[in-house]
Amino acid sequence: MSRSPLARHLTSAICLGLFVLSTVACGSTLAYFAPPPATTTLMLGWEHWFSLDWTATPPSGGSRRIEGFITSRNPGSAEPIRLLARAFDSGGQPVGQQIAWITGGVNGFGRVSFLISGLPDADHYIVTVWDYSILQGAGDDKR
Repeated sequence: MSRSPLARHLTSAICLGLFVLSTVACGSTLAYFAPPPATTTLMLGWEHWFSLDWTATPPSGGSRRIEGFITSRNPGSAEPIRLLARAFDSGGQPVGQQIAWITGGVNGFGRVSFLISGLPDADHYIVTVWDYSILQGAGDDKR
């Protein structure tokens, strides 16, 4: 049984309309989940579990390095851990950023050094814990 040309065009128009609607909806959803430029962490309250002590080295070859330590205030080991280092100009606008892994994580109440390289020379820097997982259960002290 063959459909009329009007029915085929109507079906095509409906399919096209649904496609456009779903594309717009997905685009809006992705924009909603994109973090704003001021976002400094995925884990609110990280300061309760960790402290950071760091310094920015003088520029070498146009870039700076952030060297420091992360200290755990939690009895459980944390792995993985990622840090976010952001560089800002004198007006407070971000001019660069790097996310770096803390290789091997950090044991409960432990302290581990880190190095973040490739940041542009800037007026000031901010380092935060981007995200982490606290290991739970018996034997979570892996070192």
